[in-house]
Amino acid sequence: MSKTAAITGGVGDIIYSLKIMPLLNITKLYIKENYYPDGSSMYSVLKRLVEMQGIECLPTSGAYPAFEYEPGLQFDSDLDQARKQPQRGINHIIISYLNHYRLSVQGWRIPWIKIEGERVMQGKYSLIHLTPRWRDNSKVDWQQVYSRIEGKVFFIGLQQEHEDFENRYGEIEWLQTADMLDMAILIRDCEALYCNQSCSVALAQGMGTNYYLERKPGKTNVLIGGKNEHLL
Repeated sequence: MSKTAAITGGVGDIIYSLKIMPLLNITKLYIKENYYPDGSSMYSVLKRLVEMQGIECLPTSGAYPAFEYEPGLQFDSDLDQARKQPQRGINHIIISYLNHYRLSVQGWRIPWIKIEGERVMQGKYSLIHLTPRWRDNSKVDWQQVYSRIEGKVFFIGLQQEHEDFENRYGEIEWLQTADMLDMAILIRDCEALYCNQSCSVALAQGMGTNYYLERKPGKTNVLIGGKNEHLL
């Protein structure tokens, strides 16, 4: 029997939750409309991506804290509950979901995101996505990382993230994206993604894209292993 779920986010957690939704027979998902500095909402940036996975995506108010939703909202599963798993900062986020729902971990590394849509950029290219979050005391030298990438390289993410990168490390062309589906198509077709812990690495893992990751110091909860994962 099909079920309905609700989730607060963030965006990366929601992308990882798409891995387990078929196992829970979830066909409808409520996502909170939590707003970003650029005015976009978490629901709006995820809707097209989520619905491409065969899951109906609906908005719910972001005026409530984690684990709380507006009165009267009907759903079977609160996916945020997996955040209460012990060792959540050690185990991969997908493992925390699987452990919470007592599901088998077999095959958990297999890519799970289906993306349709024509290429946006022709030829070979690489991408950088560097956010200010989850970077506590990182020792990664992004000036060196950037200078060593061969061929065409572009920046993806929010405009303020792009501006901050340019201020620190030099000019780089920004590829503006409207939502996570736009970003996923760019990541799907790139030679490699260079990023820190963010929604972009969740997309790369979900599609099996080659990536170079700055992990949050002291955390291992987005390390998936495999030949497409490289740590900076």
